[in-house]
Amino acid sequence: MLLLLPLVLNSVGTLASGFQGLEVRIVGGQVASITNRPFQILIYRKTPKFTIPGCGGSIITRRWVVTAAHCIARVAVNETLIRAGSDDIDNDEGAVWYSVSRTVIHNEFNGIEWAMTHDIAMLMTASNIVFGPTVAPIPVRTKSPRPSTPALVSGFGVVAEGDETMSKKMRQVWVTVLDHDQCIKLLDNVTKALQVSDTHFCAAYLQGGRDACQGDSGGPITIGNSLAGIVSWGVGCAKKMVPAFYTDVSQFVPWMRNVTKKYYKPVTQ
Repeated sequence: MLLLLPLVLNSVGTLASGFQGLEVRIVGGQVASITNRPFQILIYRKTPKFTIPGCGGSIITRRWVVTAAHCIARVAVNETLIRAGSDDIDNDEGAVWYSVSRTVIHNEFNGIEWAMTHDIAMLMTASNIVFGPTVAPIPVRTKSPRPSTPALVSGFGVVAEGDETMSKKMRQVWVTVLDHDQCIKLLDNVTKALQVSDTHFCAAYLQGGRDACQGDSGGPITIGNSLAGIVSWGVGCAKKMVPAFYTDVSQFVPWMRNVTKKYYKPVTQ
């Protein structure tokens, strides 16, 4: 089944389909601690009755968070909140909320299900993010990840394909970066209807059973202590010999720098 992640939840905390596309998805792995991944945030959407968790994201400066473009393409700025400093959706102790004053989607993002490109966006907070043990920025890689490199993915997404409710705890899972040509061949074995953009890399645990899943979109995949990519899309979750695809942030470092320079205005704390 091909389903592009909406990555927002409805009023009862289940995944809602506000944006159709390829399934983006943590299956397998284990519970993660925010002290080990203090850059991880969760994006919420405000509605008249509810505040709904959706996509993930990563703090990169005191005012900016990076996420997937498809996560916020249909969400108004005044409906967007960022929750930092917590690895538990149900426990607000230690959590810090920030309003968003601006969203910037890459101008070449196309949102096309079968050939998505430039799936990256930035959120500017209305006030400075206060750093501490559970809230901190992550450096962005300036080189594309090499094949065979171990990488760590984290998020609050569902823990099994077909689930509708996001994980209450942040989870993480190890995968391996694959060669681009191998990614294309593996995807062709599943479907020939999809195209792999040069702005993405793929990673997987080819034996199956480990992966990102619905609700993890926009969140980080890290190598060492740096951000390598953004959870973008995949076909199913944790399937054997089927990779997931991640926006390669190293290709967007100049764009991110330009965005922060264009819009940043210091805020007095």
